[in-house]
Amino acid sequence: TKTPQQDDAWAAASWLKANTPPGAVVMSTGPEVAFHAGRRWLPAPVASRAEVVEYGLKRGATHLCLRGRYLRVRPDQKRELYDGAGDFDDLELLVKSGEKPPEPSFVVYRLKAPAK
Repeated sequence: TKTPQQDDAWAAASWLKANTPPGAVVMSTGPEVAFHAGRRWLPAPVASRAEVVEYGLKRGATHLCLRGRYLRVRPDQKRELYDGAGDFDDLELLVKSGEKPPEPSFVVYRLKAPAK
């Protein structure tokens, strides 16, 4: 029997595999989503949105995925990046899932380099 956390991971991984290029680098709280999507992984820091994006861009991340139970233990990121999901100057919202339980909860963004 799968848990809701496993459903979140599988749903996010399936979405990433179908909607990102094979060379994508996924920044997330744990490696399982990137692993199951066949993508490279970079750990997401507990930091502000701007700091997360700066960290990711410096290390080659192309996407940010936050999901399920990890959203609950990162309340600031949940509030800004899940509850307030949308496009930002440095992030493009690609998908938000989980607004209709029991739909798996995850959000995926594409990182954008700052305009020069």
